Amino acid sequence: MFSIIGARTADFNPNISPDLINLALLSPAVSELAGADLKRWVLWRWEINAQGKPTKVPYQAWSPDTLARSNDPTTWATFDVAYARLKKGDSGADGVGFMLLDSGYAAFDLDHCRDPETSAIEPWAQRIIDQAETYCEVTPSRTGVRIIGKASGANITKLFKGPDYGFKEGTGFEIYRNNARYITMTGYAIGHDDEPCKPRRAH
Repeated sequence: MFSIIGARTADFNPNISPDLINLALLSPAVSELAGADLKRWVLWRWEINAQGKPTKVPYQAWSPDTLARSNDPTTWATFDVAYARLKKGDSGADGVGFMLLDSGYAAFDLDHCRDPETSAIEPWAQRIIDQAETYCEVTPSRTGVRIIGKASGANITKLFKGPDYGFKEGTGFEIYRNNARYITMTGYAIGHDDEPCKPRRAH
């Protein structure tokens, strides 16, 4: 099942560096995920993987040069700790992230659906955002959207390729629920204010 979490809308500045998060809006936008005793947060930074592609690698907030592990809660911190370390500016991190494993939350990643210059969202992605009726935000690349909501059920990791559903080449979306991975958080919220939502099922 998939249901609403608190949401807050905000204007996204298309001229801001894609490596930065909206420090002013992150905390209120994800208040349910940022509880004082909720140790699920990490730092992340852009790195180039073995295939020569940029990737977002998680690091521990307490020790920013030490990798965080998505299946090891001892490498996670509270939002306040991760946020403070990022804000301090000495960690080399490009943002903060939230660990999904056993969290009760799920994420839908909508890829290559947003124009970073105009903020326009592809119609197919906008339909999914409207149906979700929960918190959505712009991803660090500025070309994608992530939907985050409360969830229950077994582990799901599923990729839907755009062309298989009549969307253009290169688009698509992924669903993650109750699995060992983390999601980046930017705080650049779009979509719905605090409105109720019926439970949603992630297939």
